Amino acid sequence: MSAIKEQKPSWKKIVEISAVTFVLVFGIFFIGTMAFLRLNEWLESLEIGEGSLQVIIYLEHLSYAVIMVLYALAVKPDRKYFIEPFKGDTRKHLFYGVIGLIAGFVMNAACVLPAVWSGTLTLEPAAVVNVPVIIAALFAVYIQSSVEEFGFRAFMFGKSRDEGVPVWIAVLVSSFAFMFLHSANDGFGFLPMIELFTSAVFLAVSYHVFGSIWFACSMHMAWNFTQDFIFGLPNSGMPSACSIFVSAQNTENLFFFDEAFGVEGTGMAIIVDLVGVAVILLVGMLMNKKRENA
Repeated sequence: MSAIKEQKPSWKKIVEISAVTFVLVFGIFFIGTMAFLRLNEWLESLEIGEGSLQVIIYLEHLSYAVIMVLYALAVKPDRKYFIEPFKGDTRKHLFYGVIGLIAGFVMNAACVLPAVWSGTLTLEPAAVVNVPVIIAALFAVYIQSSVEEFGFRAFMFGKSRDEGVPVWIAVLVSSFAFMFLHSANDGFGFLPMIELFTSAVFLAVSYHVFGSIWFACSMHMAWNFTQDFIFGLPNSGMPSACSIFVSAQNTENLFFFDEAFGVEGTGMAIIVDLVGVAVILLVGMLMNKKRENA
């Protein structure tokens, strides 16, 4: 018997798969947003500190997590995209998680420090640091980042790739979707749009190369936490309310800093993302070569 040759999906099928995963992901996030809106209005009416409110806003992503769990329970074929990341070698997950934390901090610092050295930004220690809020933020930001990574990388990118969509198309479509999710944020414009896209490409490529979502979750978390709660800079258009340092803009220089979007809306951040993509691809090539020689 002759071997059956595996057929690649047609462009029509690729478009259909991409469109379906796009709608599914945004359906999950839309329903989650609707579920949280009333609670959000009530929380904002309470007399609580801005830092505590900021942490609660990050925890809004728990509503998305609940919808993801319900979806996974209802749609058995897609359950693996939400469950399998928790299975397998725990040491491997922990390793990639730690490397992700380091990468997120280093990449964000690589954007912030040149802005300081160029005179665009000034950083000074905060007069008062709300330690309980900072500690709570560690967990809240990890939840927020992980929910987005499970939605756009583990599910959207992973499902598209597994159903035959070429990897590069799955990367581009999931990255566009991630960028589009943030398009309603304050300060969204051309450079923030490009940077959100390139950062999503970096995260999708890392997931594909490493085969673990925990690098992406940890990197995403470290990036958001570093710029918001350490350096006191806006995170995707959301001003910082509690941080270890406070920042002040001295001069206007969009290559290093955007007043509304912080370092995320800059040419420097785009370069850092692209260098990160190149590093991940190089690491992937070395990993493949090591497997071939084993």
